Amino acid sequence: MLIKYLLFGDCLVLQAVVIAFLGMNIDILREVGIFNMKWKLGLGRLALVGFIGILQYPAVVHAETVEQHTAVFPKPDGQYQIGFHQFEVAEEERWIQVSAWYPSEAEAVGERAVYVIPAIAKVLQNNGFHESEYKGLPASWSFVDLPAASGKHPVLIYNHGFNTFPRQSMTRFEYLASHGYIVLAVGHPEDTMAIERETGEVIYQLDENINGTIDKDDLTVLITSLKRMSKAESQLEWQEQLRHALKAKFSNGFADRFDTWYANNMILLNAFAGIESGTITTPLQQHMDLEAIASFGHSFGGNVSVILANKNPEIKAGVNLDGAMFNWTMDEKLQVPACFFYSNYGESFPGLNDALFNDSVPMCSLSFNNASHMSFTDLTYIMVDEKGTVKGYPVGQSIDANLRAFFDAKLKLADSWPPAVSNGVIQN
Repeated sequence: MLIKYLLFGDCLVLQAVVIAFLGMNIDILREVGIFNMKWKLGLGRLALVGFIGILQYPAVVHAETVEQHTAVFPKPDGQYQIGFHQFEVAEEERWIQVSAWYPSEAEAVGERAVYVIPAIAKVLQNNGFHESEYKGLPASWSFVDLPAASGKHPVLIYNHGFNTFPRQSMTRFEYLASHGYIVLAVGHPEDTMAIERETGEVIYQLDENINGTIDKDDLTVLITSLKRMSKAESQLEWQEQLRHALKAKFSNGFADRFDTWYANNMILLNAFAGIESGTITTPLQQHMDLEAIASFGHSFGGNVSVILANKNPEIKAGVNLDGAMFNWTMDEKLQVPACFFYSNYGESFPGLNDALFNDSVPMCSLSFNNASHMSFTDLTYIMVDEKGTVKGYPVGQSIDANLRAFFDAKLKLADSWPPAVSNGVIQN
């Protein structure tokens, strides 16, 4: 068995969930009974603390079982061709990489964007992947530097999951761009698996940013506090144990990463005027509808995205793809329309979030049957079951369709929400 970071496997050996800036193993959650708390979290307008998300850890698979790619990525069904452009944005000493997918009316010719860049391939190779597992993927539908379609288009900011990279959800961006959206995916220096800069320099994820430092004694203190939280009979008792849990050093590392990711998103948000005016050179000049901005992300990135929307009024909505949710403070309310998309495979986030926010602004949650955590990325078209069959195609397309319907309703004011009842989706 080889330890793999991402591409072929959905067996997440550690899914860490952080309560308010705090991380813990999903199995520990079940052990301490946090999903069966005697004191219910749904206390109306006093929403205490939710959850910050699943952190994606290495998946374990057999390298010898994978010989060649059988992935078939869906063809985007919108009216537009898809342009791709990658650029950097700096603010004082800080910088981020931005990957843009956008609608185009030009002929689809020229260089195509690749799903796995050489630097990512190197990381995968160094971690035990056979080259057949990251080479030979289908050609993308994205063409480098096509001119953007005429007019202005809604803008979507995207944050990838922990320990991953933006292009892991490239088919989703292509789908949205084909339907008239500009998708801007943030590359987080030293947190994204690998970033190839314009200069040719490669910035890899720092080892200390991957798994953090876990002290067993510190983790014991954390688990003890969580057990007591799960048995709390009152709000006061639950908050007191939460304070103890938050003192754990284990939680601090993830708090730092969250703050960094949030700051990176603010660099992008602050650059919008320059991108639109052309001060920052991209094909997007005069094509961004800055009155129609939303944010979304997967897992850890989903939490970042919803909080980003919640704290910046220019962002009209947020979507969290299978990450848990939390508040910045003990009593901060959700202020922006938000939707939470969940897998229904062995997770209990929906009930918690629904309880926390059902007295807040309009929000929704959808649970997708037969979806697992990594079904919210392109892995849904690659992962095989025990019979060697890829079953993620309808799941991926259902997620895409519902995501687009939500954004259409919030940014284009279309009569597209709530979506039609589906056998594959549980709606709240």
